[in-house]
Amino acid sequence: MSSKTPPQAWGTVGGSLAAALPSLYAAQVLEAMLMAGLGAVVSFFTSYFLKSLVRFYKKRKRRQR
Repeated sequence: MSSKTPPQAWGTVGGSLAAALPSLYAAQVLEAMLMAGLGAVVSFFTSYFLKSLVRFYKKRKRRQR
């Protein structure tokens, strides 16, 4: 069980971020955001493609009966 209260936990997170921010460069943050967005788009379309593929094979299997 954690002994930290929510305000204390938020304070810890905020302090960690405040300590890490000076070492980050704007280009690195932008690159990370772009890569995260690209990863999300690729993940979405991969899931969509696989879902469509499963539907296609299920329909095909039903037609063969």
